[in-house]
Amino acid sequence: QLEFALIRAFGFEGEYHAKTLYRVLMTRPEIYVELLCLVYKPRNGPPREVDEAQKGAAENAWHILHACRLQPGAGADGSIDSDVAASFVREARRLAAEQDRLEVCDITLGEIFAHAPDGADGIWPGESARSLLENSGSEDMLRGLYTGAINKRGTTSRGAYEGGDQERELAGYFRKHAVALEETHPQLAAMLQELAKSYDRHGVFEDLDAQLRIEGR
Repeated sequence: QLEFALIRAFGFEGEYHAKTLYRVLMTRPEIYVELLCLVYKPRNGPPREVDEAQKGAAENAWHILHACRLQPGAGADGSIDSDVAASFVREARRLAAEQDRLEVCDITLGEIFAHAPDGADGIWPGESARSLLENSGSEDMLRGLYTGAINKRGTTSRGAYEGGDQERELAGYFRKHAVALEETHPQLAAMLQELAKSYDRHGVFEDLDAQLRIEGR
């Protein structure tokens, strides 16, 4: 079992430590799954008692997993070896299934794929991520991509009367890539369309909020 000291040893104190940590995380599926086990109980398991040390380790593990931007199969030059990525995902899912944690494994992988670069064709996500997302047959992985794409936007700022232009731009971005992928990656394209619709709705909300501000001046 992964020692709690491993998390503390890498920590978040410096750029080198962080890079080393994520390189280990994305090349060692057994460590990836061990972190999942620190954070999440088995899907069908009973509630578990944890002490303060275990709570601290679980919190650190959660932050590590949810701060990961490095893609499986990524080389030092940033290129992604699709075969290596597929091998990592396959083994991580196998180990997670053995631990009754396949759902959270897939969701977390999807969140990581939300940070994938564009492909050589300019379409997002890139070839490796889009292939794994489509071919896994996992709705949880696609759901993780949706959540990760929303979350990676972070905090935003806008003028008091600006409305939803930012959201419409994002909706257009996701819709463009969905259309490009709908014939070759239909499940992924459908999820990207859902992202576009979400930002459409958000844009309308911001328009209404801006209008109310204008009328209340």
